[in-house]
Amino acid sequence: MPNYKELYAGKVDLVARYQGIPYLIEWTTAEEPKLRFDKLYDKLLQLAAYGGAINRYYSDRLFNCKINHALIVVALPGEEAEIFEFDRARLIHVWHQWLNRLNFFFSAVAA
Repeated sequence: MPNYKELYAGKVDLVARYQGIPYLIEWTTAEEPKLRFDKLYDKLLQLAAYGGAINRYYSDRLFNCKINHALIVVALPGEEAEIFEFDRARLIHVWHQWLNRLNFFFSAVAA
């Protein structure tokens, strides 16, 4: 999914309705449960980047609204998957973190 304004691209795992609400869904695997959001490391930044690109590219044409909810699903061997859910406020907060990291990258490349 390209984001032509911020100049990055990536591959989204899934955009679908979950319980009737449009969600961006990221699938990942782990050997052990993550248990906490901070153990997801950069997965949340990745999710915000994808969400930003989708919302910039499609606006509200995809589901007649922007994507404001997301899930990270962590598949675990021999156990049920962990599901981490993110609402609009959390995604916006992480979107700003992503933009800061992106600006740092472009500044470093330009130096």
